[in-house]
Amino acid sequence: MKLRRTVSIIKDAILDAETQLEQNKLADSSEMLNAAADMLHKLASDRSQVCTFILSFIYYLKIKGIRKRLDGMAATIMRDRDLMRDYDQDAPDIKCVNPRGWVAQYLSFYGIEDDHREFPYIAPDLLAIIMKSSPFQPVTQSFVNRWTSNCRPIRLLCLSGSQFEVLPDSVGSLEQLRYLDLSWNLIMVELSEAICKLKGLQTLILLGCSRLKKFPENMRKLINLRYLEITTNGILPGNELKYLHSLRYLHLYSCHHLVDLSGKMQGLINLRTFILQGCDNVFFLPDDITYLERLEKLVIHSCSNLNQTMDLQEEDRRLNLKVFMIYELHQTMDLPQLILQKSANTLEYMRIDSCSSLTTLPPWLTDLKSLQKLEIVSCSELSSLPCGMEKLTTLEELEIQKSPTLSESCRRNWSNIDHVQNIHLDPAVASSSRSGKINLFLILDPAVPSPSGDNE
Repeated sequence: MKLRRTVSIIKDAILDAETQLEQNKLADSSEMLNAAADMLHKLASDRSQVCTFILSFIYYLKIKGIRKRLDGMAATIMRDRDLMRDYDQDAPDIKCVNPRGWVAQYLSFYGIEDDHREFPYIAPDLLAIIMKSSPFQPVTQSFVNRWTSNCRPIRLLCLSGSQFEVLPDSVGSLEQLRYLDLSWNLIMVELSEAICKLKGLQTLILLGCSRLKKFPENMRKLINLRYLEITTNGILPGNELKYLHSLRYLHLYSCHHLVDLSGKMQGLINLRTFILQGCDNVFFLPDDITYLERLEKLVIHSCSNLNQTMDLQEEDRRLNLKVFMIYELHQTMDLPQLILQKSANTLEYMRIDSCSSLTTLPPWLTDLKSLQKLEIVSCSELSSLPCGMEKLTTLEELEIQKSPTLSESCRRNWSNIDHVQNIHLDPAVASSSRSGKINLFLILDPAVPSPSGDNE
C-alpha cells in the first residue's frame, strides 16, 4: 500500500510539472520535478523488489524527458527565476552586467527614454529584452525598430505597456523569438504581417490591446504557437485561429465585437485551457467546443449576455474537462449540460460565482461522478442543491459563501451532503450526526452562537 501511494504521488507530481511547463510556468514546473525526483530517489533505493526498481527506472526516464524540455525552454525563454524578478521589480537600466567584464544576455529597462544611448555591455547573443516603462508611455516606431533589428538572436521580447501604433516589420527577422508580449498597448490598431514569419513563436500576448482591429491574414503560419491572449476591437481572426493546431492556452478578453465562435474552434485539437472573459456580445458557446477532447479547463467570466444552453448532440463523443469555472454571468439560468455531462468521468472541480439569476441546479449534476470540489459563491437566488448528492461519492469539499438561502437549505437537508468530508457554509454552524467523522465549517459571522451556546 505504501509503494502504491508513493508511486501515485510521483505520477501526480510529474503530471503537474508537465501542466506547468505547457503554461510557461518554468519555476513551478522545476519545483514539481524536484519533488518527484526526491521521492523517486528514495523509491529506487529499495531494490529488494524488482517491481520497485522497474517503476523507478520508468519514472526516471519520464523525469529526464521533461527536464530536457524544461532546460530547453528555460534557455530560450527566461532561463531562470532572476529574469522574472527583473520583470516584477524596479530595476536599473541594464541587468546581468558583471564588473569583471561579463556582458548581459538579459536586458531590462525601467523608465523608457526614447534616445540613442549605447549599451557597451550587451552581448551579441542577447536572449531577452524587457522594456518596463511608466504606465502607457508612448515610444516611437524607430525606438522599437532599433531593438528588434539589432538583436536577432533574442528569444523573449516584452513591450507590455509601451504605446506605439505599428509593430515594425523588423520583428519578422527575430527567427529565434519564442515569447512576445505586446499587452496593454492602447493605440496599436494593426498587428504587423511580419509576425507570421516567427514560426518558432510559442507565446503571444495581446491582452488589453483595446484598439487592435486588424490581424495578419496568415496567422496559421504560427505553427508552434501554444499560448495566446487576445483583446480586439475588431473581428477575431477566426478563419486563421482554427488552424493553430499547437495552441494549448487561449484567453479571449474584452473582445466586444465578438459575436459567434462557432466553426472557429474545432481545429484546436491540442487546446487545454480556454478562458472567455468580458465578451459581452457572445450569446452562445460554440457547438464545436465539444470536439476539443483535450480541453481540461474552461473559464467563463463576465460575459453578461451568455446563454449556456446548448443543443444536445447524438454523437457519442466524450470530453475530458477537469475544471469548470463561471463568474459574473448574471443572465445565466442553467449550466452547460452538454459540456459537463460529456465530462462526467473527468470533471474534478467546479466553481459557480456571482450568477444572480441562477435559481436551481440541474438534477444531472449528481452524474458528475469524479467531482471532488464544488464551490458556490454569491448566488443569492439559488435555493437548494439537487437531490441525490450522496451519489457524488468522490466529493471531498463543498464550499458555499455569500449564498444564505442555499446555506440554510443545506442545514435543513443535511443528509443530502453528510458524506462530504469538508463543508464550508455561511453564516451558521451545522453538525453531522455521523460519529467519527470530521466536518469543517467556515463561520463568517462571529456573533453566531455555537451549538453549545458559546460564542466562537
